[in-house]
Amino acid sequence: MNLASEAFEYIEVAKLTNFGVMKSLFKTTENSLRVVINKLVRQGRILNPTRGVYVAKSADPFWVATALYPGYITLSAALYLHNLIDEYPFTIFVASERYRNLTSSHE
Repeated sequence: MNLASEAFEYIEVAKLTNFGVMKSLFKTTENSLRVVINKLVRQGRILNPTRGVYVAKSADPFWVATALYPGYITLSAALYLHNLIDEYPFTIFVASERYRNLTSSHE
């Protein structure tokens, strides 16, 4: 099994990881790992919502939002999760104690 398929398989199982974890798991140079991960992102096989963080395309976007920014889901995303509206939210808002601006779109 080559490095690209091993990295992809790990991200699919973990659902969310960062470059530091990947670097400690795979016995290869940092540069080769960056090249492989960037190729997976460019191919659309994994997502890169913020620098150094990688997410499986199969991961639940609501879980990813709260994993990246601990807090609770608000506004239209919360209404959707509680089946109060039918329209899937374009943006997932997370209320937390610290301010962060992350706009994430999904297909």
